[in-house]
Amino acid sequence: MTTADLDQLKRAQEGDRQAMDALLRAHEEAVYRFGLRMCGNEDAAKEVLQRTLLTAFERIDQFRGDARLSSWLYALARSHCSRLHRRARSAPLHDVPLDVPAQAPQLPAERDPSQELMQAEMAQLVATAISLLPERQREAVVLKDVEDLSLDDACSVVGLDLPAFKSRLHRAREQLKLNLAALLQEQPASGLTACPELQRALATARASSVDQAVCRAIEDHLKECTSCRDRMGPLQDAASLCRRLPGGQVPEPVQRAVRTALQNAVGEG
Repeated sequence: MTTADLDQLKRAQEGDRQAMDALLRAHEEAVYRFGLRMCGNEDAAKEVLQRTLLTAFERIDQFRGDARLSSWLYALARSHCSRLHRRARSAPLHDVPLDVPAQAPQLPAERDPSQELMQAEMAQLVATAISLLPERQREAVVLKDVEDLSLDDACSVVGLDLPAFKSRLHRAREQLKLNLAALLQEQPASGLTACPELQRALATARASSVDQAVCRAIEDHLKECTSCRDRMGPLQDAASLCRRLPGGQVPEPVQRAVRTALQNAVGEG
C-alpha cells in the first residue's frame, strides 16, 4: 500500500467515515467482479458485495495490514460467496456465463468492430471455460490469472501454503486448457461413416437449444455405438463438458461447441 493509502486506512480505523467510504469505493468494482465470477450471477454478486463492504466496515480495526487490503476483501467476499452456495445448494447460482457484461460496451470509433467482436467472443469463451472449473480451481485461476494477485496474496485469500496453492493452480490451468479445447473444436473427424443417431441429434441441436438431456443422450450413444465408440473424442469432450455444467443451464458457447462437434462427426464440418 502507498503512504497515502496507509494514511487513509489509519484514519478509517480511527473512525473517519469519509476515509472509510473512500477506501471501500476504491475496491468496490474489484470485489463485485470477484463475486460475479465466483457466485455466477449478478444478484448473488451484488449481495456478496453488500455483505463484504458491511463486514469490512464493521471489522476494519481488525485488518492488520500484513496483506493487501484487496486480498483481505477478497477473503471476506469468498466467505460470503461460500455461505450463499451452502444456502442455495439445491438451486446452484451458476445460471449465466461468468464475466459477461450485462450490456455490450460502446466500441471506440478508431477500433475495428469485427476485431472487437472476435475479442468479445473469445473473452466469453474463456469466461465460460473458467466457469466450468470446480469451485476451488476456479478461485485459484480468478485470483492469480484474472485479478493478478501475487502468489503470497492469493495464498492468504484461500488459506493455503505456497506449494499447495501452486499445485491447485497448476491443476486448474490444465483443466482450463481442456475446457477451452472442448469449446474450440474445429477439425472434423476424418474417415468416419455418418451415424444416423448422430444425424438425428444434430437435427435436434439445430432446431432447438442444446440442453443437458441432449448431451447426456449423446454420451450414452457414444458408449454403446460400436461404430462411434473410441473415435469420437471431440464430440465426447463437448458432450461431457455440457453435461457437467452446474445449475442445468447451457451457455451458448457450450451449445455451439456441441453443434460443431456433431457437424464434424457426421461429416458436415
